[in-house]
Amino acid sequence: MSSGTEPSTDPVPGPAGSGGGGNRSAPTAEQIAAEAQATADEADLGSRAASSSFWTVGGLAAANLVRLASNFILAGLLIPDEFGLSGLIAVFVMGLGMFSDVGIGPSIVHSKRGEDARFLNTAWTTQVLRGFALWAVACVVAGPYADFFEKTDPLYASFGTLIPVAALMTVFQGFNSTRIFTAERNLALAKKIQGDLAGQAAAVIVMVSYALVSPTVWALIAGALTQSFVVMVWSHTMIPGERNRLLFDRDCAAELFKFGRWIFVSTLITFLAMQIDRLFIGSELSAQEYGVYTVAMGITNIPQYLLGVLTGTVIFPLLAQYRRERPEVLAEKFRSQRVTLLIGALVMGLGVGLLSRPFFLLYKPEYHDAGWIAGLFMVPTWFFLLTVTSDRALLALGRPKALALSNLAAFFGKLIGGYWGYELGGVPGFLFGLSLGTVLCHVVVQIALRLEGLDILRQDLEFTAYAMGLGLLGYGLQWVADRQLEGPALFVTWSAIGLGLVLPLGLILFKRLKRVGITG
Repeated sequence: MSSGTEPSTDPVPGPAGSGGGGNRSAPTAEQIAAEAQATADEADLGSRAASSSFWTVGGLAAANLVRLASNFILAGLLIPDEFGLSGLIAVFVMGLGMFSDVGIGPSIVHSKRGEDARFLNTAWTTQVLRGFALWAVACVVAGPYADFFEKTDPLYASFGTLIPVAALMTVFQGFNSTRIFTAERNLALAKKIQGDLAGQAAAVIVMVSYALVSPTVWALIAGALTQSFVVMVWSHTMIPGERNRLLFDRDCAAELFKFGRWIFVSTLITFLAMQIDRLFIGSELSAQEYGVYTVAMGITNIPQYLLGVLTGTVIFPLLAQYRRERPEVLAEKFRSQRVTLLIGALVMGLGVGLLSRPFFLLYKPEYHDAGWIAGLFMVPTWFFLLTVTSDRALLALGRPKALALSNLAAFFGKLIGGYWGYELGGVPGFLFGLSLGTVLCHVVVQIALRLEGLDILRQDLEFTAYAMGLGLLGYGLQWVADRQLEGPALFVTWSAIGLGLVLPLGLILFKRLKRVGITG
């Protein structure tokens, strides 16, 4: 495919009518100005994308370091039962939000009216009302939720009291300013990321302080509420943009719900697809056992969360802008960006898979089983990482229906694979069985992208081969060490094997980031 920058193949440019290059008219002043403006716009877009990438990656790295440190401290202060209670409360509150998500954020990013005051205020009003409605539903449903899980462990009976308080975070989130979404739309994420970090820092201080005085699940709930409140205040006071006020415009609402209807269906199914494992395993395990599972998930969620936020707040707005303004370069940019993301997925996936066992040896003995749980969970997680590095392109192309179908496939696949896996092999079989869901989900995304002219099969096969080869090599070496060594020597050897395979990939990622950046 030729581009406007390729050199001419004419032997010698000549005057008009002389043959050779003479049949080409000179560019007009308007064409020159348009090309200069396009170049300037692309440079500005690249600069904003690079800045957003820096803040997103840096912010997420800092956030995850804080999270790891706080989890380690809290694990020393709290017993696994408290994490088990907190984990199922988090699933409940997250489910409320996802069961009623009408795609307000993506609509603002995607719409041509995403800077219009009436559109933004209509979106904010809808969001506020939704927040209060979610809290009311939580108060009503908390009792039945407690009754369902109480059959597994009497400790779960406390959900009837804990959930209405924890669900207040939906009210705080409902009041979040739409400046958060306009910042994402314009790839101006510095203030937003700073707000997230401020919220997390405040939450850690509250959780640790509370746990020192009263080591109960209330410490974790207090931290979650604090984080939501700080982010809400920050969004209105520190992020520049339109000041929100209550307003409802029928035309704006119609556009919001037209785009958001498939977001609603997709996120509803996404909740089931993403959380069916926690709901199922939570109904089978005691609070203590589920607490260990939850702590393990705190580590395995790091790659999912980092790539999910990066693609949602940087890649999706960037691809959406390419679609609006330069659709001819979207496919090329998407594939280039995805190579970088997949190298990052390899680094994080192998890092968690190979280093989780030595990492959890640093915890109290009650939490040691979290090491092998986190390691095995990276098998289904890999296929999810393939999806999260590609599915935002469908949203940028205005195809949320395909996302809903992919998540429906994930739900049924996880339900069937997880159930039979647990019946046949307990928790290890359950973790392997979840792979059926993540594989089916990604197959649907692959097909949908191919229909849009974006073929990712070769990338998927290539990087999956790398992940399988390096993963099996690392696990094999650690298995041998497990049978030869013990104590500190085993810890050091496990760590050395993991770092020996991950650090070279990290160097490759660093060189690529230095050369092309996250945005390709």
